[in-house]
Amino acid sequence: MTALVLGALLLSVGSRAAAAPHPLRLIIETDAGGDPDDEQSLVRFLVYANEFDIEGIIANRPVARDGENQNPIRDGLGIVRAQVKAYGECHANLIKHDPRFPTADQLLSRTVAGYDDTDDGVRLILRAVNADDRRPVWFSNWGTDKGSAVSCLKRALDRVLRERGPEGYAKFKSRLRLSSYDKFGEHTTSLEPPFPLWVDTFRPELDRKRWYHRFSALTATVGGFDINREPERVRENIGYMSQKFSLYRDLTVGENIAFFGGVYGLEGSRLRERAAAVVGMAGLTGLESQLTGTLSGALQQRLALGCAILHEPPILFLDEPTSGVDPISRRMFWDLIQDMAACGVTVLITTHFLDEAEFCQRLGFISAGTLVALDTPAVIKHEAVAEDLFEVSLAGFRGAREKLEGLESLVATSYFGSKLHVFCERGAYDSARLGEAIRARGLSVQSVESIPARLEDTFIRLVQRQAEKTGA
Repeated sequence: MTALVLGALLLSVGSRAAAAPHPLRLIIETDAGGDPDDEQSLVRFLVYANEFDIEGIIANRPVARDGENQNPIRDGLGIVRAQVKAYGECHANLIKHDPRFPTADQLLSRTVAGYDDTDDGVRLILRAVNADDRRPVWFSNWGTDKGSAVSCLKRALDRVLRERGPEGYAKFKSRLRLSSYDKFGEHTTSLEPPFPLWVDTFRPELDRKRWYHRFSALTATVGGFDINREPERVRENIGYMSQKFSLYRDLTVGENIAFFGGVYGLEGSRLRERAAAVVGMAGLTGLESQLTGTLSGALQQRLALGCAILHEPPILFLDEPTSGVDPISRRMFWDLIQDMAACGVTVLITTHFLDEAEFCQRLGFISAGTLVALDTPAVIKHEAVAEDLFEVSLAGFRGAREKLEGLESLVATSYFGSKLHVFCERGAYDSARLGEAIRARGLSVQSVESIPARLEDTFIRLVQRQAEKTGA
């Protein structure tokens, strides 16, 4: 089996990454009064209303469909408002679980008609998108057919293009994200620019059904086993080691191994065989009778890894396994990981150490809750850093980055230990010319060297580029 180490590099930058992510701003457009599934969906949506900043709910069916829809209320807006009022009756219980649930009055003030003879829905969309809020607006159309009005988003986009021209239209469109069927005409088919993100829940069809009808089958599997239908098989095939030491400190090394072996269904000669292998692998020979709480941090981590692989799982999840471990022990720990990978174990690792990420065959960079890159280390470094990179030694760093602002062909700068890393447009400088340009800015240059990008440089450029896109 081909060896694979899969690394997911989770890195935080400043306070934004440490804070809880902002909820999505969301507008729902529903043809409640048609197929009753929209009313069912609205119930489910309101149960999760705490997870979003709901900018508005637009009802776009003026008259309920005879025969198919038996709701005694016969207009879409009336149906939606009645459901929101019913939600209000449950609000006191909902906020016991999460105080973020909006009140019914708050939702009712943002619930409008989207019929062809009124602009209320169009104005709601324009107001939300034009608001002074950096977060984009997600728009979800739940159905616009057989008696419902033209989508208010299509009408809003028509107006913006007509009144603001191509440039204003492009800016407006860039603030929107779609989770919707295509009901927007040329705005999704021909008018540039395209929406930055569009999740079309109607395509592709699978077995003559919309793909989301098979959502759990597509995503909720581990090692080929369904987590709902086959949880025991999933547990048999994975190992997990948490960042925080989670073994029993008041048990001996041997007792911890025996306990976790029993959890995984090992017994008799098989348990003794695996226990001996784990003790040898972790370098714990002779310490089987020692209390786990008296072990060094490095030995505790090795024991935790050993307990996670007692049952020889083909998939292993390690959450920052070398956190708080000295450099020598960290290197030894990675030797163990690479040995397992060489035996065909798939290892998913989270780490804040960029030097560790170099050992992985695939990396995912995450910044402020956003996946900004996913590929091999070599490809990420090649694609993320499109500039020439120079390492500059200065006699003093005070105000260095500020003094270099506006330098011709300068793209970005970052500190790297006692050096300054300078990213410049391709071919704009060699080391000598860049040194002269920096000296001309009043800085005392000791050396300038052209260097290949390291992973840290790569991550910094990815984060800077993400900030430029979001305006952060």
